[in-house]
Amino acid sequence: MVKKGTYLLAIVPILVMSVAFTGCTDTTSSITNSQSDQNTQPKYTYVTKHFKKLLLDKIYPVSAGYYVKIPIYLDPSDKENYVVYGTMRETAEGTAGVRFYVIGPDGVTYVDSGEKVRSYSFSFRPTETGYYYFYLDNSNTLLTNKLPRLTVYVEYDKQVLVRSN
Repeated sequence: MVKKGTYLLAIVPILVMSVAFTGCTDTTSSITNSQSDQNTQPKYTYVTKHFKKLLLDKIYPVSAGYYVKIPIYLDPSDKENYVVYGTMRETAEGTAGVRFYVIGPDGVTYVDSGEKVRSYSFSFRPTETGYYYFYLDNSNTLLTNKLPRLTVYVEYDKQVLVRSN
């Protein structure tokens, strides 16, 4: 048996809910749209960025009659204007220096001083990714040890993704 007034308690919440939700769909969608306008996904664009890196700056002891072979990994892929450059300078006084040369992973000689030098500046553009071998050659000297300093830089441009807003 149902008491008098029970129906009224059951109907009042339904009426309140229907009044409260009237027009809710439109309001909700407009809030959602305005929120999505404010929270749009960030935009990204590619820009060219210039890089300059010091790869090596070290003095190497090279014994008389020997050479030192220094491997440096170079990766010109996906980069523009890729150039490797630097200097080789003998730090020991009174010596003729060493022969300096660079051989790439393809077996090509990219740099060659041709003879013993006390100082040598170089620049080359690698075409392949891999190890390039920098030689400090004192094999033609039988008595004098050498102390050449090798400094190597790389510079290039690369497309990088940056946030635009």
